[in-house]
Amino acid sequence: MTDEKSEHLLYPIVAEFLRRKGFDVRIDYPKGTGIKFNLLKGWTIDVVGIKTEDGRKEVVAVEVKNRVSPLSVMQALSQAEIYQKACTKVYIAFPASEWDKAVSYTHLTLPTN
Repeated sequence: MTDEKSEHLLYPIVAEFLRRKGFDVRIDYPKGTGIKFNLLKGWTIDVVGIKTEDGRKEVVAVEVKNRVSPLSVMQALSQAEIYQKACTKVYIAFPASEWDKAVSYTHLTLPTN
């Protein structure tokens, strides 16, 4: 999955994870049909989960990237930083296989806890 257009193929995986956590989910596929915040430079968040618990609304944004590269990581971090202004939680999702390859190539060590 190296084509940027294939990113949308990961949306259902992320959406199902959020649904299992009790969120009502919206995805941005077809492109432009997701939740768009004017505050966010007109960006549409890839996957959004919304739920209300104890009278409080929780809005979770997930920026999905289909590969790990310096450019995709910087783009994701930039978008996530903006999403924090409108959402209670923000995550970035990469395919595990891509993340594992990137970690092994760069010899990164990740915290275990």
